Amino acid sequence: MHVPERYLTSDLFSFRDTIKSIVTSILEGRSGGYWKMEYGEGKARYTQFPLRNVTEGISLKVKEISDDVAAGKIKVDIILDRILE
Repeated sequence: MHVPERYLTSDLFSFRDTIKSIVTSILEGRSGGYWKMEYGEGKARYTQFPLRNVTEGISLKVKEISDDVAAGKIKVDIILDRILE
């Protein structure tokens, strides 16, 4: 599957658990690191459903794709060199 064929709407973020992990790490003496923000309902990155700017059918299809990403059925590559530049 290529990006032009599928586009999942913007992610929403909940930084609470990530910030807690970072602060704990700093308090334990570590000064750097990488924290992956897991995707899916109830996790740090998520999509709010139902989508409101598309038809119900499209919203359901995007929900299906979102669930597959969260379950690991669709793998999203992490390219850190673009983030760390």
